Amino acid sequence: MQQNQQEAFSEEVLEQMLEHAYITRVNNIKDSFKDLEYILKISRETQLENIEAKAHSYLGLLFMIIGNNVQAIEHSNKALAYFQKENNSKAIADAKFNISSSLYKTDNFHEGLRGLLECRLIYKSIGDTKSEAKTLKSIATIYEYWGDFNKAFFIYQECIELCEKNEDLGILSNVYNPLSGLYIKRGDIQQAYDISERSIQIKKKIQDERGLAYSIYGKGKVYLAMEKYKVAKKFFLISLELQKKFGDKLGEGMALNKLGLTYTGSNDYKQAEETLLATIDFSEQYNIKVILYKAYYNLYQLYKKQHLSYKALIYLELYLQHKENTINSRTTDIIKSYEVANEVYRLEQDTKAQKDYLEVVQKKNTELDSFFYRVSHDLKGPITSLMGLNSLLKQEHFDEKSMQYLSMYQKQSSRIQNIVMDLINLTKISSDKIVPANINFVELIDDCIQSYSYSENFEKIEFKIDIEEGLEFKSEWVIINTILQNLIENAIKYIREDVTPYIFIRIYRLANDDLRIEVEDNGQGIPQEYQDKIYDMFYRANEKADGSGLGLYILRRAVERLQGDVSLKSEHGKGSVFTIQLKDKHYQAK
Repeated sequence: MQQNQQEAFSEEVLEQMLEHAYITRVNNIKDSFKDLEYILKISRETQLENIEAKAHSYLGLLFMIIGNNVQAIEHSNKALAYFQKENNSKAIADAKFNISSSLYKTDNFHEGLRGLLECRLIYKSIGDTKSEAKTLKSIATIYEYWGDFNKAFFIYQECIELCEKNEDLGILSNVYNPLSGLYIKRGDIQQAYDISERSIQIKKKIQDERGLAYSIYGKGKVYLAMEKYKVAKKFFLISLELQKKFGDKLGEGMALNKLGLTYTGSNDYKQAEETLLATIDFSEQYNIKVILYKAYYNLYQLYKKQHLSYKALIYLELYLQHKENTINSRTTDIIKSYEVANEVYRLEQDTKAQKDYLEVVQKKNTELDSFFYRVSHDLKGPITSLMGLNSLLKQEHFDEKSMQYLSMYQKQSSRIQNIVMDLINLTKISSDKIVPANINFVELIDDCIQSYSYSENFEKIEFKIDIEEGLEFKSEWVIINTILQNLIENAIKYIREDVTPYIFIRIYRLANDDLRIEVEDNGQGIPQEYQDKIYDMFYRANEKADGSGLGLYILRRAVERLQGDVSLKSEHGKGSVFTIQLKDKHYQAK
C-alpha cells in the first residue's frame, strides 16, 4: 500500500494533478483550491520543491482571482523565490503576474504596472504570446481606470490581435468585456452591444462559467446605458450569483454597485439605497477601493435625486475625501507609471541597439583577430632572421663588451619572438575551426615538458605526473596543448631557489564525467592582491619576468573556448595550484 502511495505521488502524477486543478478553476474554483492545497501538502512531504512552487503559483492565481490579494501575493512570492533560484523565466513571469495583478487591484497601480510591463517583456522574449495577451489586457485595464481611454483602447486592440493569432477564445472574450465598456463611454452603444454579445457566446462555447459572469455583467452595463433597467437588473443579478458561486470578490462588488445604479435609474430608491450601502460595507470589508469610491458617488446621486440634501452632502463629502486621497496618490502613480512605461520602451530600444552593437563588435573582433594574425606572421620572418644573424655574430671573436651587447640583443629579440608567437596562438584560439581528436595526455605532457628543456634550472625541477589509468578524452588538440603548455611554462618560470622545485601534473575524471587538470608547484606563488588581474592581457605581476604578459590571458581564452572553468589557489612564497575543469563532449555543445 505504501509503495502504491509513493508511486501515486510521483512527480509526473503530481504534475498531472496540477494541470487538472489549473483547468478546473474555470468552472469549479472551490475544487481547484482543495486540489491545490492537497498537492501542496504532498509535495512538502515528498520534498518535491518544483511541484510545491508550482502549487504556490497556482494558489496565488486563484486567490488573485477571488480578490484575496494578501494571500495571492504571499503564495506567489514563495513561488517566485524558488523559480528565481532556478532561473525559470516563464514561471517567474507567471508568479509576478499574480503579484502585479493583486497590487493594481488594491490601487497600487505604480508597482502593478511596473510588474506587468516586466512580465510582458519576459513573455515576449520567450515567445509566449498567450500569456503576453493576458498581461496586455491587465495593462489596458489600468490605463482605462486612469481615464486614458485612447491608450487603453489601443492596448485592448493589440491584445485582440494576439488572441486572434493564437485562436485564444478565452482571453479574447475577456478583452471584449472592458472593450464594450469603452464603446459605451464613446457613445457607440450598438458596438458595445455586439461585442458584449460576442463575449457571452464565446464563454458559452468554451464552457467558461466563471468568465461568463463578467460577460453577463458587461451586457448588463449595455442595457443600463440604454436605460433598459428591467433587463439590466436581470443581467446584474445573474452575474452577482455567479460571482458569489466562484468567490470572486471584485466581481461581486462590481455587480452590486451596478445593481444599485439600476435600482436608482428605475426609481426603486429603497432597493437602491440598501444595495449601495451593502456595496460600501462589502468594499470596506474586502478593501476594494475602486468600488468604494464609486459607491459613495452613486449614493450621493441617489440622495440628490430624492432631494435628501443632508444625506447627499454626507456621501458627497465622503466621495470628495476619498476622491482627493485617491487622486493625489493616483496622480503620483500615473506620473511614475508613465515613467516606468517609457523606461521599459527605452529598454526595448536599448536591447535592440545593444544587439546591433554586439554584432558590430563581433565583426570588429574578427577583423582584429585577422589583423593580429597577419601582422604576427609578417613579423615572425624578420625576427627569425634577426635571431639567426645573432647566432652567426656570436661565432665571431668580439671583445667582452661587444659580447655583452650581443647577449642583450638576443634576450630582447627572444622576448619579441615570444610575444609574436603568443599573438599567433591567441588568434588561433579565436579563429581555428573545431577539429576534435582523441587526446593522448602522456605524450602531450611529455612533449610540453621537453620543449622547455633548454630553460635555466630545468634539470633541478622534479616533474610528477599522475594521469588516470585508461583515461579517454576527446577535444581540440591545439587548445589542450595550449592550456598545458602555458600552465607548465608558468610553473617553470617562477620556481624558487631555496627549495627543491617540483611541478605536479594531475589529470582525472570527476564523478560527473568532467575532466579536471591540476598543475601544482612550490614556486614563488602569486600575492593575493594580484590574483584577480593575472588573466588580463599584458599583465605581469612580477616586473622581473621576461614573459609577454599574454600567457595566462591565452590560458583563460583557451579554457573559455572549450566552455570550461579555470581557478587558482596560490600563496605568496609557497606555490600555486591551477585547476581546469572541462565538460565531457564539450565540443558537441558548440
